[in-house]
Amino acid sequence: MKVSASANSAGAITLGVLMQISQAFQQAVSAMSWPIDNLAKVADWRASVERVLSLHQAIQLLIAHVGPDGRSIIDVVPSSSRTLAFRRVSIADPNGEIAVAEFDADIGQGERVLIEGDTGAALKLFKVVAGMWPWGKGRVDLPDASIFFATQRPYLPIGPLRDAVSYPATIPPLDDLSLRSVLERVGLAHWGAQLDRSENWEQILAPDEQQRLGFARLLLHRPDWIFIEEATDALEANGEAAMMGLLEKELPHATVITIGHHPGLAVYHSRRLALVRRDGFAVLETRG
Repeated sequence: MKVSASANSAGAITLGVLMQISQAFQQAVSAMSWPIDNLAKVADWRASVERVLSLHQAIQLLIAHVGPDGRSIIDVVPSSSRTLAFRRVSIADPNGEIAVAEFDADIGQGERVLIEGDTGAALKLFKVVAGMWPWGKGRVDLPDASIFFATQRPYLPIGPLRDAVSYPATIPPLDDLSLRSVLERVGLAHWGAQLDRSENWEQILAPDEQQRLGFARLLLHRPDWIFIEEATDALEANGEAAMMGLLEKELPHATVITIGHHPGLAVYHSRRLALVRRDGFAVLETRG
């Protein structure tokens, strides 16, 4: 700037030219700073585009594997039976490779079944039951009953805690006393006074608290069939025993099908199935 001032004093550069140089410099600095100032936004844009592309690819794969009559290759149909029946079911990956070899199985109402072994294959099996994994062959007969999936990380909507506890809102609104009672029973009594607090609960609650909240939902919705997808893996042994014992006590007639690997889970189930890896795919076996 001293050089410019000297040049201006000497008459080599006019004041107008000096202002143009100053503006050009500011524009260059602003342009070079844009990537740094907007790096977080660019990352958000990229993540959004990748999610949209992933969804598009998944839809294309789904379309490619749908039968000529518009039904999924694995037929999941409602049944008047009280049994969850798998008939000649084999589960494949989207690319057509077999993930679970063909099997037949029946799970009756009120049974408690523990699924061990290949976790990825077990999760695909749950997704088949939920109607979210069509790849494969066979037929699944769903019992005419209420079904609830307790996932490893339950979905927590942003908003009041009461909405997170009662999600999905398929039951009538409950009073604060009922909500506090269920939170107390699952070991979350310290949150009972904050039902109207609005937060992003996925960031506020610890992993073990999120899983306890998932069990609170089970007590509120009281489903007939419960599918537990590693929903106790963040709990200590005592906490896991408390949650599984709570299901036995409060939902004694519910069917419980659990994916889990903790040794303590076996005592809460009357049957054990194992998905054992063989020749690149999983085989369903019955264990003692």
